[in-house]
Amino acid sequence: MAKQILLENAYEAWCCAIKYADFLSQGYATLNIKKMFISTLHNAVELFFKQIMLNNNDHRVAGVKHVDAAGEPLKSYYNSSDLNDYFSNLPTDIRKKFYSIEFKEFLEKSCNPICQYVPNEESHLPELRMLNKLRNDETHFFITDDDFLNDNEFETLFNLMIDLYPIFVKAYLFFSVEAARRGLLYIDRSDMNRTEFIRKPLRNFKYKNAVKNNGLTAWIRDISHKIRVAGFVSDPGIWTYAFQGADEEKFKDEESVELLYACVYMLSKYKILRFHYYADDNYDKEILTDAEKFVAAERSDKIYTEYSISI
Repeated sequence: MAKQILLENAYEAWCCAIKYADFLSQGYATLNIKKMFISTLHNAVELFFKQIMLNNNDHRVAGVKHVDAAGEPLKSYYNSSDLNDYFSNLPTDIRKKFYSIEFKEFLEKSCNPICQYVPNEESHLPELRMLNKLRNDETHFFITDDDFLNDNEFETLFNLMIDLYPIFVKAYLFFSVEAARRGLLYIDRSDMNRTEFIRKPLRNFKYKNAVKNNGLTAWIRDISHKIRVAGFVSDPGIWTYAFQGADEEKFKDEESVELLYACVYMLSKYKILRFHYYADDNYDKEILTDAEKFVAAERSDKIYTEYSISI
């Protein structure tokens, strides 16, 4: 069999899904991170399923939009005994005449390529239907941070990834001694750490508990005595900037800043991060009431905001 032609693309999507799954499991559950998790996981699963079909020479994996008078390219397609080889050697203009199977068709047992590797009751059709619905909602309909990919849905899909990984190994999509012996791998053994997904299943998962217990929240709590911000400030973006300034080496790349913002946002959302306001001429830790804040603002007194972590 020729090189598995979808694996490079599938691995990149899978690795991204792993990254966002790990972010969410630590409570960094912004809408953007949720969307990226669903998008990349859906993409990866679809590509792996199609790769299994290609390996099995299952011609249902694709159809043809335009056929000439001689019945081409449909005729040569159905006569092919190695679909990986067929598509990898197809001219671009001919390949563009094909369309691939849609994800929704995998939701029927008769067309679910992993059924051959697991008992029927473990074909994960309910979880795959959930993934497809969330992908459809994320792409085509109204969603909010509060209702999209809730605690239970994330737990289900995280555990689905755990279950799918050994199935994909069995299907020779990831490294194994047998896959290497057969020459079926796109990557070598050194890339295993990047693509393997071996985790403990989640049980009774809550984003709130996860963000309360992660290391970044502990760091924010430990530096609370060092930081105050001028004005009445509760915006997560401004506090992210303040925390970033407290340790520029720790937050020198874009991803670390994104996670810092996500952490501040979630702590604010769950009221774990609480803000306290003080007037400059009354900076004796007497917290201002709403009325005092108004009077202080009218007098143009300098106001400061501090915070505390309630865990």
